[in-house]
Formats: sequence, structure tokens, C-alpha cells
Amino acid sequence: KLIGDANFRVLAGIYLRKHPPASALMMRYGQEMPGFLEPFEPVQTLGYLPDVARLELALRASYHAADSCGVAPETLQALPPDRLMGSALRLAPSLRLLRSDWPVHGIWRFNTAPDAPKPEPRAEDVLILRPDYDPAPVLLPSGGGTFMARLLAHATLAEAHDAALDAAPGFDLAPLLGQLITAGAITGLTEGPTG
Repeated sequence: KLIGDANFRVLAGIYLRKHPPASALMMRYGQEMPGFLEPFEPVQTLGYLPDVARLELALRASYHAADSCGVAPETLQALPPDRLMGSALRLAPSLRLLRSDWPVHGIWRFNTAPDAPKPEPRAEDVLILRPDYDPAPVLLPSGGGTFMARLLAHATLAEAHDAALDAAPGFDLAPLLGQLITAGAITGLTEGPTG
């Protein structure tokens, strides 16, 4: 939709010749598309296109990721705050993070959802959650991308929270933590230092 059917057919043909399928599984096809698009001269004016492709690939990877069970909210609520903040979160295999210099969530939404607002020119971080086995992109608040990147690097909740506050002093942990819990994206905790 972003470049039109005719242009996409031409682009796909060139891509196919440079990157023939390495697997018979359709879900693995197209992995090289973002890297292919970056230097591809005909789409250089659409700098956001590689990141939109990355978002599409992240949605597909999330869909095909291993299933997991989210930890019960009561388990987290039962922990004293200092133990919770000193723990690293184990996250669902389906969770994906995309950090972009472009309004990638806004562009994707504008082209997939009826009546979506026009994207604002700004960098956006997107979290892919998979509640009920259906991947959904979530626009992260300022500092949210830093927070999630640190969690994915096995930082404790306190370390991730501190990094997010350094990046965005107004970062509020509660709404994002609530989204992770509701989506079943937290599968367990590792208490104590993570090394």
C-alpha cells in the first residue's frame, strides 16, 4: 500500500532475484527485505520503508514464536516492592521490540486501520505483544523503548526503570508494566543480581 501494487511487484521481483528463498517455509521468507530496502535507490525518498518492513517481520515472528504462559498478577503483587524491583523479568518468546527514528507505528496504523490519524513526524518505539495468540503493535511512551531494551538485556526492573528515567524523566512504569501483565508477556522472575 505504501508504494502501490505495480511498484511492489517490480520491487519484489528484484528482491527475489537477489534473495531467493532459503527455506520452503513461507514464514521465513523476506527476512532480508529491510536490509535490501535501505540502499535500494528507487525508494530512497521513503526512508521509513525499511522500518515498516521490520515491523511487519516482527509481527510475523511474534505470531510464529513459541507459546508461553504469563505469570499470574497475584504472584507479582505478592512480592515486596524491593524484591520485585530487584528482579529481572522473563519475557514471552513472542515479545518483540522495534526502535525507529521514524513514526513507524503511526505509518503502519495509518495504512492498516480505517480512520487512523496521519502520522506525526517523530521517532517511535513499538512493542509487539501477543495477547490471545494475536500479535499487536503497541506504541511505547517516551522512555518505554529504553525500558524494554534493558529488560530484554536481562536488567532488573529497577535498572530498566532507572535507564528509562534517564532517557525520559517523566517515564511512568505502572501503565507499561500493566500492559505487559495483561498481555501475558511476563512469564517469570529471576530474583537477585543478574550479572
